[in-house]
Amino acid sequence: GPSTIIQGDLQIQNIRVSSGLNAVCGAKVKGNLLFQNNGTAVMIGSSPSCPGNTIGGNLMVQNNSASTQVYNNIVSLNLQDQNNTAATVIDSNTVGRNLQVESNTVSTQVFGNSVTNNLHCQNDTSITGGENTAKQKQSQCSTF
Repeated sequence: GPSTIIQGDLQIQNIRVSSGLNAVCGAKVKGNLLFQNNGTAVMIGSSPSCPGNTIGGNLMVQNNSASTQVYNNIVSLNLQDQNNTAATVIDSNTVGRNLQVESNTVSTQVFGNSVTNNLHCQNDTSITGGENTAKQKQSQCSTF
């Protein structure tokens, strides 16, 4: 929750299918944040009710079967969104290195992100986006 400081990594893994929406809001994670292999929806940062997080390392969202929303986070290194089988939204994040969106099999949205280096998308079944800034926009994200 807000004002939480995690000195190392935060790993959220293998949560069974549920109808609830989970949230990671306003936390400072000094290491990596990993959200993977989950069957429950998550919001990682969002609106004023769920402020974005500050991640000192990488933010990885992968292999999830429920929707994921990644909003308004500051990620020092890379943000990776890959191999998800439910809708994913990557919106208004600040990424210190690269944003990679790969091999998602359902609707993926990439809007309004500020990426220092590369915005790279490939092998996504259905992807939309726009208003992103990056040193280079590659593959499916080349027009975003």
